[in-house]
Amino acid sequence: MRVERAIAVLRKFYFLFLLIPLNLTRARIIMRAFIFSVWVHVGKKSTATITALETLAGKQFTTAEQGGRYVVSATVQNKSFTYELPGDQTGAGFLEMVRESWRMISIGGATGDEMTDAELKAYLLDTDGEVTSRTVASFTQYAR
Repeated sequence: MRVERAIAVLRKFYFLFLLIPLNLTRARIIMRAFIFSVWVHVGKKSTATITALETLAGKQFTTAEQGGRYVVSATVQNKSFTYELPGDQTGAGFLEMVRESWRMISIGGATGDEMTDAELKAYLLDTDGEVTSRTVASFTQYAR
């Protein structure tokens, strides 16, 4: 009886198991896209990317609504930088993404130090297949 009850509960809430990995993968993809846009903006250099993220972390940006979407605008290394926030992201969520991006580049190198230019490029290209070549979940339903 306990096993049947556990199966019934799992069937009822199985969608929760689907949402967690998919949202994590989506967050990783969004963060990579964000870091990529900053990286390209500052000349494809790891150190310059960290400096730009620190500028953004200092709340040296403005947020405005344009056509129903929120856009972050800033001056980063004397150039205008604009980033459209994903639909469900807030200003606080943006700052958390900036912090996590800064943290990852600062300690994500092979030796636990700052990523080199080559390491950052490999991360952005997803050469390890960490995000783009990964099965998130696989489900098979049997008909009775």
